[in-house]
Amino acid sequence: MKRRAALALLLCCLAAGAAALWTAGRRPAPSRPPLPTRRAARPPTRAQVYARIAAWDRAGDFARAAAYASLAPPACRTDAVNAAYYAWGRTAPDGALAAAAALPEAGLRRWASQSALSGWARARPDEMAQIALELPQGWERTAALTKAIRAWMIADPDRAGDWVLAHPAAATAAEAAFRRD
Repeated sequence: MKRRAALALLLCCLAAGAAALWTAGRRPAPSRPPLPTRRAARPPTRAQVYARIAAWDRAGDFARAAAYASLAPPACRTDAVNAAYYAWGRTAPDGALAAAAALPEAGLRRWASQSALSGWARARPDEMAQIALELPQGWERTAALTKAIRAWMIADPDRAGDWVLAHPAAATAAEAAFRRD
């Protein structure tokens, strides 16, 4: 029994020694080359930003276009927000205004809401003018009425003029829409 244990121990030692001898004569395995480091991606150009926003707008994915615009490079972020929310405002002003109100940055929030209002005024100025009258006094109401009346006067001056005359509260906005300072 002792003999068997001794023989097993000897075989284990020989195997370990043989493995050590085997690897000692060989060169160490070459280390893997480091993974190539990725260069920092260049920010998209203004044209690329507009192209992406336009593609999403054509597909009706306004929320995606607006989210992308709000993350665009600082050099073209305001213009991108303007383009995205204008298109969204023309089609679905409620969604555009709700998304604009949810933006965390005050400057972008104002640009987005103004762009959505401009898009809405271009698509349905009569509807926007009526709803704008229901807004509380302030710059939002004045801006909405001014945009609606200006677009409406271009599209259908007779109906727009009749509406302004029937709503004295809109007269100030109508004057502001065509005043040149």
